[in-house]
Amino acid sequence: METRGLLGAFLTFLFLIIFQGYLVKSARLRAVQTGSKRTVKFMDLIITAEDDNYSLSRLQIYLWTFFIVTGFVAVFASAGEIPTIPPNLYLLMALI
Repeated sequence: METRGLLGAFLTFLFLIIFQGYLVKSARLRAVQTGSKRTVKFMDLIITAEDDNYSLSRLQIYLWTFFIVTGFVAVFASAGEIPTIPPNLYLLMALI
């Protein structure tokens, strides 16, 4: 049972990294199309557009969502049933 959970967590981690790469590629294409001189980097998801500084709140939302989704899929792969997500985790992911 543990092996399936680890495999599920690994595949989710891999999927999220590939999805982040797709977002960066899409942002780079949009920057080229709009004529922006700014270089788009991998973690630009957590940079505020107003002042080009890193945002701790955006980083926390990103990391909590990443960990919760990875854990959710690991539990699903291990137990074989869809686990319930407590309401406070929705708050951590900023989905409410």
